[in-house]
Amino acid sequence: MAETVRRSSKKKVAALDKSKRSRPLKNKAPEFPDGWICVAAYYIWEKEGYPDGRDANHWFEAKAQLGDLWKEGSLPAIE
Repeated sequence: MAETVRRSSKKKVAALDKSKRSRPLKNKAPEFPDGWICVAAYYIWEKEGYPDGRDANHWFEAKAQLGDLWKEGSLPAIE
């Protein structure tokens, strides 16, 4: 009986290992350098007509847009 338990445990472990390997990696965007975000935020600010007091909104919008570009594969690797 103990032999049966061992065999089934090995099969379960092997099945778990296979499922981990076949799972696609999450395409999570990295932390972008501040310089990248700053440039992207500048262009958003410029496009909106240079409004005052929206710098934080532009910063977060720039991070979101960079993340979208990263997921599309349109940005180079960050080193």
